[in-house]
Amino acid sequence: MNQDKSTRYRIGKNESPVYVSEALQDFSSHWRHHLGTHNKRNLFVLLDENVELAFPDIISDLFDDRFHNVHIKKLKGGEQLKNLVVATEIWDELSALNADRSWVIVSIGGGTLSDLAGFTASAYKRGIPCVFVPTSLMAMIDASVGGKNALNQGSLKNQIGTYYFPQFVFVFPRFLKSLPEEEYRSGYAELIKHALLHVNNNLWNTLQNRDMSELPDASLLASAIRVKMKIVQTDPFENNKRLFLNFGHSFGHAIESYFIDHNKPVKHGEAVASGMQFALYMSVKKSLIASALAEKLSSMLESIYPFPQNLEMNELINYMRHDKKVVHGKIRIILFKDFGRFKIDFATEEELLVAFSEFIAKKRA
Repeated sequence: MNQDKSTRYRIGKNESPVYVSEALQDFSSHWRHHLGTHNKRNLFVLLDENVELAFPDIISDLFDDRFHNVHIKKLKGGEQLKNLVVATEIWDELSALNADRSWVIVSIGGGTLSDLAGFTASAYKRGIPCVFVPTSLMAMIDASVGGKNALNQGSLKNQIGTYYFPQFVFVFPRFLKSLPEEEYRSGYAELIKHALLHVNNNLWNTLQNRDMSELPDASLLASAIRVKMKIVQTDPFENNKRLFLNFGHSFGHAIESYFIDHNKPVKHGEAVASGMQFALYMSVKKSLIASALAEKLSSMLESIYPFPQNLEMNELINYMRHDKKVVHGKIRIILFKDFGRFKIDFATEEELLVAFSEFIAKKRA
């Protein structure tokens, strides 16, 4: 694979940093730094089938067989992977290989693979190392960053999970060139969310002044990752400020579950974008943000991610009851005050039903 050696970034401290590089060979030096080369390592690699099709030499490009024994499990990325059946298959295969705690699980693919890799690594023999090589925009800036991983329980999103940090994450921007448009659009929603989380509007202005179809370069990816990493490092286990990263997710996860059960699955980012639109409306309703700013932000989201039609709020409430964000019977919602400023709030089901009815009426006006 031809390599551009021009740009490199490191985000985070020595434990579980994210490296962004346009030189694929940098992966080997990061591996040596974090995992060493004293003994030949056994690797269990979860490899997305589509990534292998686009980059057939990816395994040999990343892993020198002088230092690694590579066992590959090829998977088709998607939410269907995130369940205990697939996790148990992986544990069974590791056991059949007599894998001990020196083994490393590596994911090469999107966010569903890093979720699966992180969860299975955290539980196998009470924890073995893992490394993530994200290949989708969603995974590069969000899903693989920060140590949270989860499986779904039926159609309910992310009900079973752990906090378990990879040794490191390696982001190679060129992977985005093979990304299907719908996956890129999904990840772009999280890029917008990161822009809202930035303490000033610099990242937002950057997005406003660029063509969405232009793939993010290493600099933009590093800026987005830095926003999340800064929050994670101050609150790694989601006791306070890290909850801000859930902006749009209480409602967004409910939308995902709703469409899964109606056999019309939508991408995570599209659902979160809709969730952000509703959260902005709730923020105005709670007098936290001027309606003009909310309208500006919502219009930008709506122009890319039209709000879905014919949603039944009573059904969405049923999904939200199972969300991790429910506390003492109230649904926790993250509301927007200004760039980088959010409020952790709670709403009753009745409040949400009324607000959603008003929100939809406003959309239709």
